[in-house]
Amino acid sequence: MYKYIAMAVALIFLAVGCSDDSTTPPQDTTTLIRLLNVAYDDTSGLDLYVAGTKVSSRVRAGKSGGYVKALTNGDSVPVGIHFADSAKARISSLQRMYSGGSFSVYAFPPIKTFSVSFADDQRTTSPGKARLKLVNGCSDGGQLSVAYTDETSTLLGPLRYTYISGYADVESGSHALSVLQLGNSAFEIAYDSVRLDPNGAYTLVLTGTLSDADQWGFIARLYNDNGDGTTYQDLSVAPDRGKVQMVHAVPGAAPFSVFLDGSTTATINNLTYPLQTPYVELATGSHTATVKVNGSAVISDKTFSILKRGRSTIFASGSLVPPNLSLLELVDLKKPLTPNNASLRVVNLSPDSPSLDGYFVTPTGDTKISECQDLSFRETSFSPSLNGQFFNLFPNSYTMVFKKAGTTEVVAGPTSISLMAGKIVTVWVGGLKSTAKIYTVTHN
Repeated sequence: MYKYIAMAVALIFLAVGCSDDSTTPPQDTTTLIRLLNVAYDDTSGLDLYVAGTKVSSRVRAGKSGGYVKALTNGDSVPVGIHFADSAKARISSLQRMYSGGSFSVYAFPPIKTFSVSFADDQRTTSPGKARLKLVNGCSDGGQLSVAYTDETSTLLGPLRYTYISGYADVESGSHALSVLQLGNSAFEIAYDSVRLDPNGAYTLVLTGTLSDADQWGFIARLYNDNGDGTTYQDLSVAPDRGKVQMVHAVPGAAPFSVFLDGSTTATINNLTYPLQTPYVELATGSHTATVKVNGSAVISDKTFSILKRGRSTIFASGSLVPPNLSLLELVDLKKPLTPNNASLRVVNLSPDSPSLDGYFVTPTGDTKISECQDLSFRETSFSPSLNGQFFNLFPNSYTMVFKKAGTTEVVAGPTSISLMAGKIVTVWVGGLKSTAKIYTVTHN
């Protein structure tokens, strides 16, 4: 009997052993960590220790030590930053490092009293997207943020010095980015386009100083957080350029072509009434435009200006008979006045119409648009409260009509116009008085 009991016990132990081997995976203790040395004034490098073990050595200023295995995890893992080859930590702290995670440690200048921030690098993106994080390592820049150049809102930030944003999922592909400064609307550093690959994660570190009194230039350095996390590229400052578009607003005129700065090759070909071109990018400063119809110049060497990273629309306006042709240059908004509203501008480009009053047509009657009253030819709307040509409108569909100023005589419309939040639109009245119509140009 004891023999059978012994055999049964042996079988039980065998069964348990086989079950453990087949269903219990080994515990994953792998944790990845890297050191990014943002201390631009460092000359010797820094060492990274995790749980008393050196895992990265002599990481130089502006460099990444790359993701290395820390071989430990937990809620209170000792992480220390040492001056190169020093046995004593300059800064140490306890960090939560979970199994399978990736982490970055950032060392900020000045190097003699450097500070450290710790971040969880959750590098997995939504399918097909890219992921971007911002780090403010500029000691004299105040609160900085990054935005798509010419877009309506901030992408990441604003961040104080030594602060780190979380990742934001963004569309993959090429993007032109700008650095902005909180409280300083005139500050913008625009960069050439940079590519963010699908399913890739990136960290944009702003480092150096803005001051011209020291040797440290301002750098926007994009670290690639994929793979071992060591590679990077410095964004290139975009040249001083702006954008302009052209609108054919001459009723009865044939398609025209536009020649810029004395060139014999047309920049714009066969533009027909009442269409507009896409924006064309040009160098900042003064330019000339010659408009030709059927090979003959109807407007010659008209000067216009390109603002630094600005946008403008040029309306070729007037009449052929009597001859009254000119280019009307209007500066456009780069961003809407408020992101939740539409930004609208109105201009009278009907060459033989009287001064016009603008109205919204409502079920209870016509309502005056206070910003566009008594508009003469080539005159734009004006908002006293915003001190500009554009004014805000709630997103909606509007029916507009224009009447001879001070009367009920309708000159153009009624015409329905749909305005969406964040859109920048110019409404213009064009054509001769007998056939005047309402047209729109959308600027973004």
